[in-house]
Parts: sequence; structure tokens; C-alpha cells
Amino acid sequence: MDQSFDAADVTYDFQKISDFLSDTGIKSVIISAGVINFARKVSEMYHIDDYVANDVIEVRRELKFVKNVDPARKDLNLKTYLRKFSVKESETISIGDSIADFSMKKCSSLFIAFNPLDSVLSSMADFTAYNFAEVIRIVEAINDLAHGKSYGAPLSE
Repeated sequence: MDQSFDAADVTYDFQKISDFLSDTGIKSVIISAGVINFARKVSEMYHIDDYVANDVIEVRRELKFVKNVDPARKDLNLKTYLRKFSVKESETISIGDSIADFSMKKCSSLFIAFNPLDSVLSSMADFTAYNFAEVIRIVEAINDLAHGKSYGAPLSE
């Protein structure tokens, strides 16, 4: 099964976000309703801090589906990682491309719709980005604002 998943299929500029997260010390987690083999490969290739996804295991010569991620309740998985990494919800930004990902907003301060599959997600999200360079700019701007800056200049009193 490992050979069935090609981590090269990730977005062309994923290395940019991986480098940014590593350079800034921002924790990152893949929460996927897909198959764990792909999440594992991406996590290992791009040095993502952790991952969770669904699995398929063989039990007595039969394949069984192991549901580790409920697509409609990804917030439950995210809460686990917030505890694991001692990160506050107010310090958390979730990113997703489908309505199923939006459940993570329940325990995130912000949600970025990434190359959204439909306009409904964009209308619900705090931000929309179509590549990881845009995500990086959004995170940098949020960080600047949190430190009293706006576009590199201090906020006026």
C-alpha cells in the first residue's frame, strides 16, 4: 500500500510552508480523513510535527478500515494535538480545502480556506489562500498585528 501514494502529489509550493514553519518554530499537524500512508510520507518528507489519518489493516486475511479521523469532527483530533503540544486555541490557525475541514475552527482562532473546493468554505473562512506563499503572508501579518505592528510599522495608539 505504501507504494500507492506519491508524496510528490502535494501542492507544488509545500516546501515553502514547511521551511517557514521550521524556521519560525510553529507546530504543524496533518489531520486527514484520507489514508495514513500518504499523511505519513508527507509528514516525513516535509518535517511536519505529527499526523493522523485513517488506516486500513489486515485482520485474518481481511482488510478492515480504521477510522482515526471523522471528516466532520476534525476538531476532536486537533484538540488532542493542542494538548500534546501545549498550544492554546487562541494561538491556533487551521487550514483546509473542504467544508469537512471547517470543524477545526471550533478550536482555532482563525481558519484559512486553502484553494477551496467551493465558495461556501471561502465565505465561512477568516482568510482564503490559493498557494502557500499566501498562507505565509497571512501568518506573518497576524504575527505582526499580535506584536503591535501593521505592515511592518507600529500601530498608532
